[in-house]
Amino acid sequence: MSLKQTIPIKAALVIVHLFFCHLIFAQTENQNITKEQEPVRLKKYGLFDNSLNFQYGYFTEQQYFNSHFPAFENYNSASFFHKNTSNYNFSISQNKFESIMPGLGSITHYTNQIRWNAGKKTTLDFGAGLAMQNTVFDPFIPNYQFSFRAALEYSFNDWLNGYFYGQYVTKPINKPDDYFDPFMHNNPLFIQSEIGAGVKAGFKRTNVDFQINSIYDAKSGGMTPVNSKIKIAF
Repeated sequence: MSLKQTIPIKAALVIVHLFFCHLIFAQTENQNITKEQEPVRLKKYGLFDNSLNFQYGYFTEQQYFNSHFPAFENYNSASFFHKNTSNYNFSISQNKFESIMPGLGSITHYTNQIRWNAGKKTTLDFGAGLAMQNTVFDPFIPNYQFSFRAALEYSFNDWLNGYFYGQYVTKPINKPDDYFDPFMHNNPLFIQSEIGAGVKAGFKRTNVDFQINSIYDAKSGGMTPVNSKIKIAF
């Protein structure tokens, strides 16, 4: 084959080679541009997907103060349960009184009471019950004590009553005879053996009870100085 015949063939091969190189370069450039234009996607972890399911509560509820110490179970100061059955001049009631005193102790008192309407203005109350009370001195084991109570109440008019009462509380039946709790001894915040008198008045939706009492000191065998307290209920 002569030189004149091979030149066109080589030129054609060069042209074909350049065409394929240009095609490959164009495809590579398009791929790079596509990758650069691809939007950035952030990975979602869903940290707050369930935030609306959070249950808001009150910090006074029991689950927030569930302690092994009875004195610190919760901050509900007192609760009262009353069940009454009456028959003419006699009535029988069952009561449950609870008091939580943070940093001091707790009281749970069950009582059965019989009330006798001796006249139009005079009533007599007789009661017996079981008191479970403790202080921070012994928060794990409360004192179990029997209680007995008698009261005489006289009604002056529709809104004013006066009364006298006496209450006796035994020594703890689940503790040694020489057991002594300095936080409970002669403390008027706890149920004690005592005598007292008071005046109760009712004004529309408000009831006021003013009381004076003296606690029996088992150690000295005498009565303590007179204490006073007032209760207001709405």
